[in-house]
Amino acid sequence: QREATAPELFYVAVHKASGEIIGFTTALAGNDPEKFDDFFVDVTNHDKEGSCLLILSVAVLPAHRHKGVARELIWELVRSQKNVKGRKVSYLTCIPENVPLYKKMGYLDMGKANSSWGGDSWNLMRIAIPG
Repeated sequence: QREATAPELFYVAVHKASGEIIGFTTALAGNDPEKFDDFFVDVTNHDKEGSCLLILSVAVLPAHRHKGVARELIWELVRSQKNVKGRKVSYLTCIPENVPLYKKMGYLDMGKANSSWGGDSWNLMRIAIPG
């Protein structure tokens, strides 16, 4: 549903040698990063004119982790937003143990997110979209 709603915010990593899909990231746009859970359950919350890029998923096959695949997927997605009128910031939520990973990418930890997705505790991470 996310890919159909916002294909321009759906990125896939393909292994050069095998052609295998090894990871993906997907996002929607909106105006309120405090309502992440709403975007997980209803893609109609996507607002093409939204001021925020809300990264909803980052997934990399286990054999390809710790090789920079997630970082490249996220950065390609974030950089693609630099010319979107009014879009200045990207947010994502992550489990607390992944906070250091996103901090290495330049994200700022905003503390506990207003999210209970999957019954877990989440942190809200923020980064400016390079202009």
